[in-house]
Amino acid sequence: MFATCGKYRIALAFAATLADIGCKIYIPVTYHTRREVEMKTWGAEIIKMGNDYEEAVFYPVKLPMKYMMS
Repeated sequence: MFATCGKYRIALAFAATLADIGCKIYIPVTYHTRREVEMKTWGAEIIKMGNDYEEAVFYPVKLPMKYMMS
């Protein structure tokens, strides 16, 4: 499960916990907020990637391509 912003990230982390599935949330390196603690509380794995929102959002999209090409 992937999440993009704000309360939606927390909701996805909560839903993933209820469904007993993993949740990785990609956020920019520069993103600092107390919401990060809330996401972790619900079991989300926080991955800081990229300098802005667009880089963070598109990073997980690129992952499958990386593995398909190797």
